[in-house]
Amino acid sequence: MSAGELAIDLHQDFYAPEAVARAVEAFVSHAQLKLEERAPYSRVILSGAAPEVLERLRHELANWALAAGALGDSSAVVGKP
Repeated sequence: MSAGELAIDLHQDFYAPEAVARAVEAFVSHAQLKLEERAPYSRVILSGAAPEVLERLRHELANWALAAGALGDSSAVVGKP
């Protein structure tokens, strides 16, 4: 990882990979996001925005993916970011 990037590793036992992928799609307009599958984790690398924005996005993306997985259908999450 280079300077200006943040990463989050989301364990697939708690964050369904398809929910993480949908969360990345939902947040891609706010920063550059790269999804890597590294079982048992889904890693999202965030870049292309101010550090405070990336830090906030990292938390929001994780929350969105967790909610989407809990609902079983990420399209059911109300209010895209």
